[in-house]
Amino acid sequence: QGDLFTPEITALFRNLIAMAMRSSDGPPIRASFEHAEPIHGIRLDVNQAYPDGLPLQSMPPSLLLN
Repeated sequence: QGDLFTPEITALFRNLIAMAMRSSDGPPIRASFEHAEPIHGIRLDVNQAYPDGLPLQSMPPSLLLN
């Protein structure tokens, strides 16, 4: 929330994510997050290039469907 999303949109996203995590898709979504490679010690800024060589993070399609 802040520069990208209004408080209303933030609340909507949180509700949609919570609904997905409570559904039957919740366990596979959680499992996919555990396989993501964490990024430590790197500052990512809005509208800046993603640093070369860092792993790309992804979002489970079932979560994006909402």
